[in-house]
Amino acid sequence: MQIAILIERLAKAKFGDKQGALSDYNRVIEIDPKSTDAYLNRGNLLQAEGDLQGAIANFSQVLKLQPNRSDAYLNRGLAKYKSGDRQGAIADYDLAIKANPNYHLAYNNRAWAKVDLGDNRGAMADYNRAIQIDPNYYLSYYNRANLRRTLGDESGAIADYDKSIQLKPDYAFGYNNRGLARKKLKDLAGATKDFTKTIELDPNFAEAYYNRGVVRQALKERGGAVSDLKTAAQLYQQQGSKTQSTNALNLARQVQNQK
Repeated sequence: MQIAILIERLAKAKFGDKQGALSDYNRVIEIDPKSTDAYLNRGNLLQAEGDLQGAIANFSQVLKLQPNRSDAYLNRGLAKYKSGDRQGAIADYDLAIKANPNYHLAYNNRAWAKVDLGDNRGAMADYNRAIQIDPNYYLSYYNRANLRRTLGDESGAIADYDKSIQLKPDYAFGYNNRGLARKKLKDLAGATKDFTKTIELDPNFAEAYYNRGVVRQALKERGGAVSDLKTAAQLYQQQGSKTQSTNALNLARQVQNQK
């Protein structure tokens, strides 16, 4: 009976019936209050829906029943991170790593929190360890590249973005951020190419239009710059980023009025 309910829940989740999936999780837990998988999956669903406290409560119940479950520590850590509790997130990632010392996702996520708290050295060590454990996880390279840029190492960042893109060629953020690093190193042609690729992958990527517009301004391509900046302003407006929209539109007017 429980297996049938779980299968039904998985089917509903697959087709986007989140409320139906939640009802099935609830039913499984009624039948088997010690079903750690049901609590874990319900927590994941609640977290995806933005109910972070509900998610944390479910992950905590998993850990009450199964104290060494590393994925529950990881997921609770992410929920705490999203709720603004960076220290609590790190504590959970520590426990995830204690339960599973080769858990590359825990090192990767702990590094995020450490960056937010200003512990760049600790974050770099965690990204390095995550990559050592799993050299094929594109996000660890991408995140380490972002940290390298923060530290002023644009060349090192580009090398990491290259690897991230090699592993996931359709990751728009990788191209956009590599473009920013190339722009910093005055490789304007390379930056333009990366921003164009970003837009090709995600035509609604407002920042990529803005970034390409700025580079085109530097290259004296006034018409292209104005077009990109106006597109960026429109997309920012549609996406609720009013300040960025105003900034892009003001820059477009400034470029348009240049003699």
